[in-house]
Amino acid sequence: MSEKIKGDLIIIGGAEDKEGDKEILKKVCSSINKEEDNILIATIATEYPKEALEKYTRIFNKLGVNKIKGLNIKERADSLNKENIKLVEEASLIFLQEETN
Repeated sequence: MSEKIKGDLIIIGGAEDKEGDKEILKKVCSSINKEEDNILIATIATEYPKEALEKYTRIFNKLGVNKIKGLNIKERADSLNKENIKLVEEASLIFLQEETN
């Protein structure tokens, strides 16, 4: 693989402020163009993928992000799915989250 990928890596813990001022998530959003860029919410590290996607979609919408999609990989084979690969390729930001409730 000779292609170099440029970009930022933002690592946050699982206890970011989702209810109050959302300062950490605002910082995440400031790294993209909220009107044009895609956020891909990857629910691969949660026991409740549907609920997590709904929660973070609401949060990012309230923070002004217009284009939000979800990536739910339940099994290793799902990562080879063409639609999932396309979602990753088109994402401006991939938000990995881990939530157990």
